[in-house]
Amino acid sequence: MNKVPLSAFVITYNEEDRLAKCLESLYKWVDDVVVVDSGSTDNTVKIAEKYGARVFTHPFKGYGQQKRFAEDQCKHKWLFNLDADEFMSPALSQEIIALFTTGNIETYKSYHIKRQEILLEQEKPSRFAVTSTWLRLYHKDFARFQDCAAHDYVIVEHGKTGTLKNVFYHKSLRNWHHAIEKLNNYSDVLAQVAFAKGQKPSLAKFLLTPPLYLLKVYFLKRYFLQGLPGFFHSCSYVILRQMKYIKTLELFYKARRENQEKQE
Repeated sequence: MNKVPLSAFVITYNEEDRLAKCLESLYKWVDDVVVVDSGSTDNTVKIAEKYGARVFTHPFKGYGQQKRFAEDQCKHKWLFNLDADEFMSPALSQEIIALFTTGNIETYKSYHIKRQEILLEQEKPSRFAVTSTWLRLYHKDFARFQDCAAHDYVIVEHGKTGTLKNVFYHKSLRNWHHAIEKLNNYSDVLAQVAFAKGQKPSLAKFLLTPPLYLLKVYFLKRYFLQGLPGFFHSCSYVILRQMKYIKTLELFYKARRENQEKQE
C-alpha cells in the first residue's frame, strides 16, 4: 500500500498497554508517524519504534503545549492527531486515503471527525455509544492546537472546515483505579489554570454543580442508555468538577497564607 503524505502524531507517557492498538491503526498507510514521549518508564518508546514511529522526548508542560511541540516535529503539512487511548476505524482510514488519492483533501483545510466512546466495561462501542465531534485532520498552515495546559483542541485560524463520515474510537480508562488517578491528575491541571485566571469557586458552585452537571452529562451524552456503567461514567465527570473546585480553593488559601506571612 502506498502511504499518504500525512503526519500522524501521538503524545505518550507510560502507554505500553494500549499504544500498539493506536499505532496499528496508522502505520500501514500514514507516511510519517511521530510519537512525543514525556519520560515513560515502561516499554512505550520501544513499542513506538517497533511501529516505525519517529520518537521525541519532551518534558510535559501541558496538553496543548505538548501537542504543539509534536506538530513542529511533523514532516508534512497535513496533520492527524490521535491520543494513545484512541484508534482509527478501518472505514475512516480508507476515507482519508481516498481524500489524498483523489486530490479532494484540499477541498477543505481542516476536518471534523466523530469519535465514539468505548466504556471501561466494553470491548467495542455499544449501539448507543456516546459520540462527540473533534477536529483532528488539518493543514498546519491553517490550524494549530491551542497553547493551553488544560485543554487540547485545534483552533482554525482560517480556511473552510469539512466533516468526515466515519469514526475513530476512544477507550479512556484501563480500570477504575486508573480512572481515579486520571481524575486526580487532570483536576490538578484544571485547578492551576483556574487559579491563574483568578476563578475562585463559590459555595453555590459546590452545592449546585453535582446534581445539575450529573443530569446534563447523564442525559445529554446519553449515558442513561448504557445502564449502570453509563451512570458510573457520568458520576466521574461530576467528581472531576468537584475536585477542580476544591483544589482551586486550596490554591487561593495557600496564596493568602503566603501573602499574610510576607506582611508579618
